[in-house]
Amino acid sequence: MAGRFDSLGAFLRGAGPVLARGPAALILAEDPVEVGSTLRHHLDVGFRAVVLFAPADLDLSEGDRAAAADPRVTTVNTPTTGEGAMP
Repeated sequence: MAGRFDSLGAFLRGAGPVLARGPAALILAEDPVEVGSTLRHHLDVGFRAVVLFAPADLDLSEGDRAAAADPRVTTVNTPTTGEGAMP
């Protein structure tokens, strides 16, 4: 099952085991365009851990949700644009 953190702070406190799998790809999604293909690409080229930083309300297609459900993908719910975005 894919990992999930409810905030950037929670990820920073618990990221050790995720990043230890390395190499790790860090992906920031501002919108749902090409999220699934980006995740699949990074998994296909050999990243053992892929961390997706995305707003909790990001509306992914069914295929993109399937890619995000890969056990090597960890999702961090955090704003990526606008007020309150990642520092």
